[in-house]
Amino acid sequence: MKYLRPKTHLVPALLAIIAAAFFNALMGAAVKYASEGISIEAMTFWRNFICLIFVFPWLSHASHGHPSLAKIIRPKNFTMHLVRGVFGLVAIYMFFISLQFLSLTDATLLANTMPIYIPIIAYLWKKIPIMHSLWWGIGMAFLGILFIIKPGFGVFQPASLIGIVGAMFGSIAIFALRMAHFSEPPVRTLFFYFLIASSLAFLGTLPRFSLNWLTLDSHNLVILLGLGGLGMAYQLCFTYAAKWAPVRLTSPFLYLSVVFSMALQWLVWGHTVPLSSIFGFCLVFAGAMLVVYLYPRHEL
Repeated sequence: MKYLRPKTHLVPALLAIIAAAFFNALMGAAVKYASEGISIEAMTFWRNFICLIFVFPWLSHASHGHPSLAKIIRPKNFTMHLVRGVFGLVAIYMFFISLQFLSLTDATLLANTMPIYIPIIAYLWKKIPIMHSLWWGIGMAFLGILFIIKPGFGVFQPASLIGIVGAMFGSIAIFALRMAHFSEPPVRTLFFYFLIASSLAFLGTLPRFSLNWLTLDSHNLVILLGLGGLGMAYQLCFTYAAKWAPVRLTSPFLYLSVVFSMALQWLVWGHTVPLSSIFGFCLVFAGAMLVVYLYPRHEL
C-alpha cells in the first residue's frame, strides 16, 4: 500500500506534544492517587471508555456534509488501528501497574522511554535502516535507565521491568499511529483506538467482576471521569502531534512528563527525587535527543 506522507507543521506539533506531556503527568498522578481504592482493570477500562464517549460528539460534527457517519469511520488501514489499539492498551495497563510500586517520576520516565525503541521498531517493521551512529544515543539512554532502576541494589524488580516492556509496546503503538496518519484523519484514529482498547479492557474486568464493578461508588466514579478526561486530553494532543510531525521529532518531548511528574511528586506527596534518578533522566533525555538529531530526516 502506497502512503501519502502528511505535511509537517512543526510549531503546533511541538506545542501539542508539550501539552500531551503535561496531561500525561496529571493522568499518572491521578492513577497513583486512585490505585488504593480502584483496581487497575477498572481504571484501564473507564479511562478508555470515557474517552470513547468524548469522541462521539466529534464524530457527529465531522459527519456534517457527508452522506453518513459510516463514511467517517470506515477505515482505510484497519491493521494499523488494530495494532495501535492492542499495543497501546497493553502499554497503558503496564504503566498503571508500575505506578503502584514505583515513584511517580520513575514510573513516568520508564513509560516514556518509547523514543529509544522507535528506530528499532522502524527497522523490524518497515526495514528502515538503523544508522550506526544511532547506537550512541540508544546506548546513552539505556545507561540512564540503569541509573534509575539501580540494578545493583535489587531494584531490577518486576515493576521496573513492567515499565520498560510497557514502553516497548507503546513505541509500537506510536509507530502504528504515525503510519495510520498517512491515510486516516485524527478523529478516525481516536475512535478506533478507544473502541478497541475499551472493548479489550472490558474483557479484562470480567475475571474480577465483583471488585471491578460492584464496589464502585460515586466518589470513585468522579475520579474515573477525571481520569478519562485527562486520558482524552493526552490522546488528543498526542494524536495531533503525530499528525503534524514525524514521531522522531515529537516523541522525545514526552520526557517533559518527567519534569511535570517531579513537580507533582513534590507538591502532592512531598517526595524529593534522588540524584541518581535525576542523573539518569538527563542521560535518557540526552540519548533521546541524540537519536532525534541523528535520525534520517526523510524517515518516520
